[in-house]
Amino acid sequence: MYDHVIWPERYDPKTSAIYALNDIDVKAPAEVVWKLLVDAENWSSYFPAEDQVKILTGKPELALQTRYSRVTVGFPMSLVVTECEPFRRLAWATTVDGDETGSSAYHGWVITPTVDGCHVLTEETQQGPWFLEELGRKHPGALYRYHQEWVESLARAARRKWQAGQVEWACLEAWPVAWAATLSTEQYWACLRPEYCRYSTDDGRFQPGSADDHPPTIGDK
Repeated sequence: MYDHVIWPERYDPKTSAIYALNDIDVKAPAEVVWKLLVDAENWSSYFPAEDQVKILTGKPELALQTRYSRVTVGFPMSLVVTECEPFRRLAWATTVDGDETGSSAYHGWVITPTVDGCHVLTEETQQGPWFLEELGRKHPGALYRYHQEWVESLARAARRKWQAGQVEWACLEAWPVAWAATLSTEQYWACLRPEYCRYSTDDGRFQPGSADDHPPTIGDK
């Protein structure tokens, strides 16, 4: 049984006009999926429909209280990240620019590690006259279809990144620990075991481990 989105009371699916749940098994670690999710301005690299995303505050990746904008199916929207548990949970609240009806939405992601990679679940609820008109009446089922394409695209992109990292790993006898700070997330998880380096959530970089750490060899994989 997989966990679900933790809903603020006003966005509970039981009282929401529109609700969609999509999930998928991904053959890549949770850390690889997470990196793709928080890199919002580059969502379009694997999901072309999200090609107008702009982070407005903080660091270039999504984090708690990050404010950003996006244009989805032609409609400009404003968003704020309300939950961010690295490698596990991400959620944001949405309002539509120019809408005067008070309509809003809540979109969450839950990543659960599995034996073969991870399981990704995404849920969204929408409330208010604007969403009822544009999605409920004009385009019924559109939210589910949009998110299904998104999770499938995300799964393919994560698998490609993970596989590419494994190829890089196989080409090297060992990675000096001092190089760990320059690795991307997917390279790290493909090429080094967690005990060799530690992840710094302060700056999002991998730092060298202790003096007792040592780089892995092919036989350590």
